[in-house]
Amino acid sequence: MLNKNNNKGWNLKKYFLLTVCLILFYAALIAPPVSANEPITLKVGAYENPPKIFTDDTGKVSGFWPDIVNYIALQEGWKIEWVWCIWSQCMDKLENNEIDLMPDVGFTESRSKKYAFSKEIVLVSWSRLYARKDSGIETILDLEGKKIGALVGSFNLQGPEGIKELTEKFGLDCTFVEMNNYTEVFKSLENREVDAGVTNKDFGNKYEKDFNIERTPIIFQPSHMQFAFPKNSNLTPYLLEKVDYHMKELKKSKDSIYYQSLEKWLAVEVEEKNVIPGWVNWLLIGAGGIGLLLVGGNFILRSQVRSKTKELRLDITKRKQAEEKLRESYQRLKKTIDATLDTMSKIIEAKDPYTSGHQHRVCQLAVPLARELGLSPDKIEGIRIASLIHDIGKIGVPAEILSKTTTLSNIEFSLIKEHSQIGYDILKSIDFSYPIAEIVLQHHERLNGSGYPNNLKGDKILLEAKIIGVADVVEAMSSHRPYRPALGIDAALEEIIQNKGILYDPEVVDVCLRLFKEKGFKFE
Repeated sequence: MLNKNNNKGWNLKKYFLLTVCLILFYAALIAPPVSANEPITLKVGAYENPPKIFTDDTGKVSGFWPDIVNYIALQEGWKIEWVWCIWSQCMDKLENNEIDLMPDVGFTESRSKKYAFSKEIVLVSWSRLYARKDSGIETILDLEGKKIGALVGSFNLQGPEGIKELTEKFGLDCTFVEMNNYTEVFKSLENREVDAGVTNKDFGNKYEKDFNIERTPIIFQPSHMQFAFPKNSNLTPYLLEKVDYHMKELKKSKDSIYYQSLEKWLAVEVEEKNVIPGWVNWLLIGAGGIGLLLVGGNFILRSQVRSKTKELRLDITKRKQAEEKLRESYQRLKKTIDATLDTMSKIIEAKDPYTSGHQHRVCQLAVPLARELGLSPDKIEGIRIASLIHDIGKIGVPAEILSKTTTLSNIEFSLIKEHSQIGYDILKSIDFSYPIAEIVLQHHERLNGSGYPNNLKGDKILLEAKIIGVADVVEAMSSHRPYRPALGIDAALEEIIQNKGILYDPEVVDVCLRLFKEKGFKFE
């Protein structure tokens, strides 16, 4: 009897212990990932990619991304444990939940299936191709049979529109040598172990002068760099919320650590001489041609003026002859430039055939607008040139996005919005007599600051950009697009009437309405 009672008591104890264990196990499952009272330690991936992230001379983790990570950690009371690895190992650790956060990750659809990404975009970047000295590499086609160094597992090697995909599209036979960091890529180029090498623009800007290598005109793969997190970690939803919140707040203040770090680490003084991306040979030829013709032609013209001036003082007859020759030379150069601009416009439309003729029609309206406003001949000529190539930056936007017939995602629309900045980067080093690059940069800015890329307001926007902006909207709305039929000229004019003084310059709108309603203007 005693044994039976003892057995019953022991069974009760077992049930009690089992119940307690189940309760504790359930509590562990539903407990929040972070305690408000206890600081958490985050494992953050790090790799050598200066100036964005690297180890300084004292062994400290430094660069743009560590500044941002350390700031957010300070605000939230987190402890940061940096986990050093080469890039591909870092991404493996992120996928396997061995680290909690990875900075400097380019977003792609395929990566979004493996990792969670912050909503806030931290940086916009692109890739650049370097070559050893005297390689003769100027276009993608020159990479046939070449050995190319690149960062193992990197976005610019294996990502969409990365160097592997580009060379495959052109049917080129290349050998890829994978390396652990970009410094190895530059060293291999300098030692002539590879023919070409791929880095991001920020590393290139910072360190290209330290190596005996040369920058090629080939740029490709515009990308958004964000924070990435393990897909299935309990901590990820909490980290996503906090990181996105702080990034959004940091972007609001020009005095924040975000803008200070951008200036400190990435605002290098290397002049970008970007030309058209190198994945299509004839695109490069067109872009290089316009630069050479404009800059070289300008130099020749000035040289002729200096030499002829001496002759003018000696003989009036010779002076007249020299002036006539100079005039003829200028006219020939102008015709050549006009032909090159026309070719450039057609090159852009070849990338985006659904908007064929758009730039010419914008020019048809922008020039009469400028005349009606009483602008000087120089300003009118500047508007003519800028309107003919105002969408040149679309060469840097994937063709499948430009021709997409359905609604664009936020990422896709963000890439399209970058065409103004890309256009500016392409044109800024060309010595025009007019502010062409600035006009192209600003043609999507709006009076109330809702435009892009710099949210300029009112008088901060060039009048030339305001004129092209109105012409651009009227032509675009009245023409067919992949995602909608033409809305017609009446709808286009109603748009600028409704937003007169809000988005569009009132005087430009009034002149535009007068051209259509009183002077019978029509697009050809």
